[in-house]
Amino acid sequence: MPYLDIYRPLNGHRRPTALSGRNILPHNNTLERIDRFSEVLETPAGKEKIFKLVQYFMRLVLIFKSVQPKPSPVDIWLSKFVVQISMFRNINELGDWLKPGLELIDKTEDSKTRFDIKYIKLWSQFWNSIFDDVYCVLKMQASPSKKWADDQANRFWLLNIWLSLYIEHVNLVQQQKEYDDLVKASTEKPCDDERANRLAKKRVFSLLNVLKLLCDMVFVSVEVFHLHVHKLFQVVPGLAAASLGTYKLLAKQ
Repeated sequence: MPYLDIYRPLNGHRRPTALSGRNILPHNNTLERIDRFSEVLETPAGKEKIFKLVQYFMRLVLIFKSVQPKPSPVDIWLSKFVVQISMFRNINELGDWLKPGLELIDKTEDSKTRFDIKYIKLWSQFWNSIFDDVYCVLKMQASPSKKWADDQANRFWLLNIWLSLYIEHVNLVQQQKEYDDLVKASTEKPCDDERANRLAKKRVFSLLNVLKLLCDMVFVSVEVFHLHVHKLFQVVPGLAAASLGTYKLLAKQ
């Protein structure tokens, strides 16, 4: 089955502009963009993504500045600031296990969902968040056990990524089926521009999700499998994932 062609018009009709993926983040004036950014920053998820972006950008700068024989006062300040941002992100995510936990309680009552892939993913998210919180608390107490909690959190994070990739694969297959139905219908009547726009946006966001998940997988695999690689192998995927996550939040706002 050919993949959905988001650039090809249907049945010779005018192609909706969103099919190219260009109108997902509309070109508004500066004040509207600042307002959108502030709304994203007000949410815990927005804070996490934006500070993650700042953190990994600074880490990238520090890597390139590390070639200097002696660190400058600015380098020392940046290193401390990066550590503090990491701690802020950990604290900002405290209690994130509540949402998947409540969803698990709701779904447990339905026996049909107990072996559903999304149900398994909820369990993975739940334990990932639990160990993230344990790691954060132990980190504040400077406990040597924090490494164990961090390892468990990373393992569940990797499992969650694998499950999410499978779910996105299912979504892409479903979107392809919808597109095929749209192509078939366009041979008999004019193209449904609204449905085509909606499908194109779903497609682009699914592809962005896959790309972000792959970046996260590269990052966390280094931790889980204790790979001895250059720091860039983690910092670059981390920065890319943060950029994609921030863009998605801004685009959805």
